[in-house]
Amino acid sequence: SMNLSASHLTKLCLSFYTEALKNIHERGLNREINTSGLTSELEKLLSLDTPEDIYNWLQTISIRTEKKICGIKFDKNKQLIQNVTKIINDEYNTDITVLSLSSRLCLSPNYLRKIFKEHVGKSLSMYIADLRIEKACDILKDSTIKISEIPEKVGLLNNPYFYFLVKKNTGYTPSEYRVLRNLENK
Repeated sequence: SMNLSASHLTKLCLSFYTEALKNIHERGLNREINTSGLTSELEKLLSLDTPEDIYNWLQTISIRTEKKICGIKFDKNKQLIQNVTKIINDEYNTDITVLSLSSRLCLSPNYLRKIFKEHVGKSLSMYIADLRIEKACDILKDSTIKISEIPEKVGLLNNPYFYFLVKKNTGYTPSEYRVLRNLENK
């Protein structure tokens, strides 16, 4: 290890810290990273007089900064996922897919899948399919609409897949489900 004096280490930390602050301001992150607590941290640094203490100070600061940055990333992703679910809820009846969503949001499909699953707890394609079936089941209650017209109304253009999904989700075929719902409402 380099045998640096405490004052030398302090100078290094100060310049590192100043650089970091400059970076925070240049990137417009001062709203997200509260810089007011930094003054007391610097005062603490200046009061330390052994290399070990300075090293420990630096380690603590690094861990705290990393946690903050991860938090900001998580919040940004949370916002992104809210936007994605809003798009899906508004446009489930179009041919929306993971690929069309990812290209629209300028993200890689794998990244979008990954963070969606992290935040929502189910895969993106599963979320879209579940929402479509939920909407289809609502429409099934209306006997004036032909069952064969429903898949298109919820963005499921593949008819057999629609029958499979309704059966998988409700335990009934679309026509059985319709009969049951209408009996319940009488």
